[in-house]
Amino acid sequence: MSSDRKTEIWMVKWSPKKASPVVEDFLNRPAFSPDAEKVAREVLAAVREKGDAAVAQYARKFDGVSLEPGRFLVSAEERQAAIDEVDADFKRAATEARKRIMKFAQAGLRKDWTISTPKGGVLGEQFLPLARVGAYVPAGAAPLASTALMTVTLARAADVLEIVACTPADKSGRVSPYLLYALDLAGATEIYKVGGIQAIAAMAYGTKAIRKVQKIVGPGGPYVTAAKRLVYGEVDLDM
Repeated sequence: MSSDRKTEIWMVKWSPKKASPVVEDFLNRPAFSPDAEKVAREVLAAVREKGDAAVAQYARKFDGVSLEPGRFLVSAEERQAAIDEVDADFKRAATEARKRIMKFAQAGLRKDWTISTPKGGVLGEQFLPLARVGAYVPAGAAPLASTALMTVTLARAADVLEIVACTPADKSGRVSPYLLYALDLAGATEIYKVGGIQAIAAMAYGTKAIRKVQKIVGPGGPYVTAAKRLVYGEVDLDM
């Protein structure tokens, strides 16, 4: 495969003895964009007040997709179509990746423990899975099947019963079959064609179509990151 596309990579000289203004500005940049946070606040408030109607509104505005709330959920037929469409090489690679991620996750699971106290009591810790977790999977320049596997598989390893995945659809209302296959393979119990701030809002606050989760995991751009920061407390977050 060839391409005429050119990429410019900036390089800056830096050393502990001679600081670079460019590097210093980068290191001291704000953790969150004020503009992104302003937009996130607006969308979060709208979804909290108007529910699915606001989710659909911002999906049209930001992603250019027109979906009624009844079509947010990926159907069983759409899941099966993705399984049928994806090629065998991808299926083998995804299956092997999931196997390795699951093995690693299970090895790191915390074990319950107890100790006896001098007066006959018992102290310890018990580790129980959350009931409902949401995974956000971006789908901008490319469908991030790796993110689907690395987030959903961890929840499955922890025995979370309800694993919700949100990912944006294209303008036709379709999610990449490769991404759907990865989510299905990893163990997502619900997959919604909703992305961006509106997905974070729906998972954090709950709507009629998308019930509230207890924890949100997964990466995102500045707007999703700002939204996750603002809903902390309503839900738990990764990292």
